[in-house]
Amino acid sequence: MSLKRGIKSLSIFLFIIVIITAGAILRLTTGHTVFSADLAYISTVPEGLALNLEPAETAVRDFYISLDKGDYDSVWNSVIEFKWNKEGNDGRISHRDEISPETGNFAGFTEKEDFIKRCIWEIGKGGYNLRLNNISAELCDPGDGKKHAYLLSRLPDSYDDVYTITAQGHMLGACTIFSWRKELLVIRTGDVYKIVLEGRKKADSFFYSSWFADIKKIMDLRKGRIL
Repeated sequence: MSLKRGIKSLSIFLFIIVIITAGAILRLTTGHTVFSADLAYISTVPEGLALNLEPAETAVRDFYISLDKGDYDSVWNSVIEFKWNKEGNDGRISHRDEISPETGNFAGFTEKEDFIKRCIWEIGKGGYNLRLNNISAELCDPGDGKKHAYLLSRLPDSYDDVYTITAQGHMLGACTIFSWRKELLVIRTGDVYKIVLEGRKKADSFFYSSWFADIKKIMDLRKGRIL
């Protein structure tokens, strides 16, 4: 019994050493930590002000923070997501379907109940299947203006302003660390900021996967090296 406990304690100790070493390497090479204070999220508004972010940037950062925490009510309140139906399937979307403005018919917008159920099914309760860190967001020049114009023209209500925000950060796997980057469209109506989600997904993939792009493996903890 004592031998098993000893082996377990040694395993935990070695795991901690690997994490600390990986964190030191990542910080030295990229300026980021593997685990930072970002994981202990407090109130989002004071946090945004402390970082001196623009409101649209704060909205995007809070979106990913809420996603990581599995706070899908807050995620829903910060977005408006397009819904597309495929011809011949009575509006039903199978997991194997590819859905996008280019492949589907406009069918309004995702409702709250469907959105939250889907997040729980795809990501898990409490964001169990997703671990994010070092999330940042900043204003950038508009990207695909033609695609943005198409989406904006179909919004149900008028808006006061529109922004393009680039979000980026790290995604933690079981023994790997990935970097990611995503350009998002944000609209402002009065004091309310909403992220416009295209409602797309690739075949045999999850909807939430489209909220991340340029995903690259940057470290393999099993090998103890940067890729």
